[in-house]
Amino acid sequence: QKCRTWNTMINGYFKNGKSDKAFALLGLIPKPNIYTYNTVISGLAQCGDLLGARTVFEEMEVRDSVSWNSIITGYVRDGTVGEALELFREMPVEMRNVATLNLIISGLVNDQQIELAMECFCQMEVKDTVSWIIMVSELAKEGRLAEAHELYDQMIQKHPHACNSL
Repeated sequence: QKCRTWNTMINGYFKNGKSDKAFALLGLIPKPNIYTYNTVISGLAQCGDLLGARTVFEEMEVRDSVSWNSIITGYVRDGTVGEALELFREMPVEMRNVATLNLIISGLVNDQQIELAMECFCQMEVKDTVSWIIMVSELAKEGRLAEAHELYDQMIQKHPHACNSL
């Protein structure tokens, strides 16, 4: 119960743009749990403090997929896709999920690394609607309409966003 209260306060500080106070609270919590650390990593990354987020991430004894995805999201949003890829490669394979791969593909697309994004996409065992939309939209944007149409035709569930991008 106590940890939930701390987590709520930390989250509130981040939502109100007071990342310094949120981060300071982390040092006051007697036994922070993984949710606390994930909240701090995500909050710091959203505020653009990737150094702080990475420091908290590196200091964690136990990480889950949320920890990894939070820090990777921060680097993708910042445009430092190389760092995101480095972390992705360090991430235990069993923790990777479709959300992680969508983050990486999205980051690669935004970094104009379309071929590498396509390679990652093709290697995905499980793809969701977001995966397909990212690739179909980007291929269409790049003028690679035949490839975009081919991917769209492979979609099991057609989505209006993918169709509209064509």
